[in-house]
Amino acid sequence: MQMNRFRKCLSPARTLVLTATVGMAFAANRSNDAAPPQIQTGSEQAPPDTSFDLPALVLTSRDEGSSGDIEKLVATAEAAQDPLGRVDALLLAANWVLSRQVEAASTKALLMLSDPLDPAGEGRPLVVAFDRAEAFLDRVENALEEIQNPEDFPQQQLNNLAGRLANLRAFGTAQRAFLLANDESEGWVSPRRAASRLAPLLEVDDAQISAAAGLWQAALASRRDDPERALAALDLALSDPLDGTLPYAVFARWLRCRLIALRGGHIAAIALLVQLDRRIETWFSDRDHAANASRATALIQMQVLQMWHDRLDASTETEERAWCVSQVANLKKERFAGEATGLLRLHNAIPILPMMKKADPPTSNDSGNPDGGEPKVDETKTDEAKADDTDEPNTPPDPDGQ
Repeated sequence: MQMNRFRKCLSPARTLVLTATVGMAFAANRSNDAAPPQIQTGSEQAPPDTSFDLPALVLTSRDEGSSGDIEKLVATAEAAQDPLGRVDALLLAANWVLSRQVEAASTKALLMLSDPLDPAGEGRPLVVAFDRAEAFLDRVENALEEIQNPEDFPQQQLNNLAGRLANLRAFGTAQRAFLLANDESEGWVSPRRAASRLAPLLEVDDAQISAAAGLWQAALASRRDDPERALAALDLALSDPLDGTLPYAVFARWLRCRLIALRGGHIAAIALLVQLDRRIETWFSDRDHAANASRATALIQMQVLQMWHDRLDASTETEERAWCVSQVANLKKERFAGEATGLLRLHNAIPILPMMKKADPPTSNDSGNPDGGEPKVDETKTDEAKADDTDEPNTPPDPDGQ
């Protein structure tokens, strides 16, 4: 039986905990008077239909709302008499591009709603955004090199600017490697190299930055078909997030569940997602954000059910395949049939890095909201992940102060 096969991935104690929910649901389905929905194509079952209308907010780019802010920052840089003020504004402009202009594409990719994009086709706007951010960072680097008497400036400010330059280059390289396929441009590096450049950011004192770096690093490892390395970089699925690490910590937990399924632990992944869905409400202070996070959890569960269904033998494991089909149908009906179909989004693909005193970030739409407002998640560790994972919470303070 498939369920027995996947128990090998878990310790005996955790097997009982992780499979209880799924096992009872499977048994209940078998004893149900009504037979589970069957999708037939010839003699075999077709994969479950997991298609549905995607929430508009997930598909809508924030480019329109951030372009004006970026232009204001560029104008501020051009008018600045102070070289450090000019550099500060350019760094914030690059940060704004990497945080907001690529956020929609980042959310979709991390929710597995899109594959890596063709740089010459659908991914062209991303190429333009990354190139623009890189141009800002090149100007920053040149400006810092041209400072003839660095001793005339506060060392703390110089350190802030140089550190932000390095960190934004690391984040931008990682985003580009993850979101674009077969990008042969000068700014692209391999996922492995891009992931290694994020390593220093995992050790910073700012929990939000380290959480975002951990998410992108694990995402890059997943692109390399290296689930073990990716899992090693992620917190346990049921661990409560640290203050301020949302929404990155929640996206990381969804990624962990998918990776557990990819290495064969479909039952464990489903059980984790069921329990994660129950905890999410306590992580968000905003009901809408909690609801959107819960729906996104259901979406990941549907994806895992699809993966499991497709790996089951069509001739000998028909009962398990039928169960997967019925569960996907139930989730679609229960979670995506009404008007509320929003999914949690990143809001900022990467954090807005701490600035030098003089430069203030743009004020328009600066609060974070995944679906019109910003997702606030509190990640903390829970007992569940202790079997398949290593417990090291990576959660910084919430951008909204939650």
